[in-house]
Amino acid sequence: MIVEHTETWHFETGESLRNQFVTVHVVKDGKIALWRDYWDLNTMMSQAPQWWIERLAQHDGSEWS
Repeated sequence: MIVEHTETWHFETGESLRNQFVTVHVVKDGKIALWRDYWDLNTMMSQAPQWWIERLAQHDGSEWS
């Protein structure tokens, strides 16, 4: 199954961004066996507040593994 959708993210300081996605689901035996999201990083980052980008830059990848 392939779905196109838009998410609006709201930040605690009042900013928001709209991010368009394509989501791919592979369903086997009635359960999601694969879930992938695709979006344009440049579109998202160009709308993101600067403080949020700076906060992301302070973290290393091990925090999300």
